[in-house]
Amino acid sequence: MFDKYLFLSICEKYDIEFSQTADSPILREGEVIHPITCNDIIKLHFY
Repeated sequence: MFDKYLFLSICEKYDIEFSQTADSPILREGEVIHPITCNDIIKLHFY
């Protein structure tokens, strides 16, 4: 069963943002927000 309150508390803990207009996962780098790319995933995984 999905625990909405647990999910929201985890998002708050890790500073995850939500967007009403995004149609794909997004990433904030400084002041820039952009769709997540394969290169972003590689950077997150290996660094």
